[in-house]
Amino acid sequence: MTPASIDDIKNELKNLPPKKVLELTLRLARFKKENKELLTYLLFESHDEQGYIRVLQNDVSEQFDAIIPTPVSLAKKQYRKILRGINRQIKYIGSKSAAVELLLHFCEKLKEKDTSLHPKLQVIYFQQLSKEEKLLPAVDEDLQFEYVQKINMLRDTDLQEKPVIKKWWKGIRKK
Repeated sequence: MTPASIDDIKNELKNLPPKKVLELTLRLARFKKENKELLTYLLFESHDEQGYIRVLQNDVSEQFDAIIPTPVSLAKKQYRKILRGINRQIKYIGSKSAAVELLLHFCEKLKEKDTSLHPKLQVIYFQQLSKEEKLLPAVDEDLQFEYVQKINMLRDTDLQEKPVIKKWWKGIRKK
């Protein structure tokens, strides 16, 4: 079965009574966590985008405080989990400036948490910086200058752009 197009769904929703639309919306929210999160954002948080971004930044900061950086593989998994949450919220907000702001906050926290990033974490770090740079042309010019300065400050570190990850098999002696 192929799903209907957005235009077909839109036309059908226009023809339904408001009570039926409410019923369908609640049923949709019941089945998927992402649908419920999106409805929560649209109904309760969308009127104050900057306040919502601050709440998300505080949440990310708390998640960073809970991470123990000693086993790098476990820390990388936790950083990726935080990043998935950020990307999901960026999708809900739909604003490029909010995306840049949240990703900048992630990079700042990552650099702050682990000042000498492990090469595996450097890959995540530089991927997010390049993602932010790609979003910059879609942001207002007033904000672009501030974001460029922050990105340049994060790039101007002693980290290598492309980290060298030693492969475990390089140390094995050939027979």
